[in-house]
Amino acid sequence: MGLKEQIGPWSFIAGLILALVFAFLEAAPWVAWTLGAIGIAVGLLNITDKEIQSFLIAAVAFVVSANSLVDILKVDFVGKFLVNVQSLMAPAAAVVAIIALYKLAKD
Repeated sequence: MGLKEQIGPWSFIAGLILALVFAFLEAAPWVAWTLGAIGIAVGLLNITDKEIQSFLIAAVAFVVSANSLVDILKVDFVGKFLVNVQSLMAPAAAVVAIIALYKLAKD
């Protein structure tokens, strides 16, 4: 197994763990930047051509539904966790969407 195949899944897992840990800390700009950078790595290293469509649908569904869940679930750390996961997934989805657009335009 190559380095790329190892870093991709672990970056996603690390991002989720950090999103959970950061949910218990005071909000700071570096939290979103850190999760965003990991999200970019997830988008670049973790998603294959066959997974692009499924990933984008799942990412958009999560980001949209998480906004409602934050309002419904009044538990502070759960809301912070969901916002943190959005900070992880939105950059990943943006990178994958740009890749998909490039591949569509190329053909």
